[in-house]
Amino acid sequence: MNVPLDQYLQLVALHDGRIVDDKNDPWRHLTPDMFPVIGADGNQILVPGLGVNPARLSVPSKVLRELIDRSYVEEDRAQEAPGRVVFRLTEDGRKAGQIT
Repeated sequence: MNVPLDQYLQLVALHDGRIVDDKNDPWRHLTPDMFPVIGADGNQILVPGLGVNPARLSVPSKVLRELIDRSYVEEDRAQEAPGRVVFRLTEDGRKAGQIT
């Protein structure tokens, strides 16, 4: 399923999410091209899924690359750790992700 970039951006902005690239995550090998989006509490954000249960919000590597290229996200160095990079929305990213 191809989800448009603006929909990912809206969901991340709506939840004030952070995109995490954590090479130390023991489950990373299961979805190596997907990056979880976490909330302020550090838990992965849940969104309505296709079935009864909510789905965990993750961003494909292609979308993350595009967000970086458009300067919609930047590294949040305060949340980094060895093997872990966290991206937060820039002001431009928050504006582009606003639902009108």
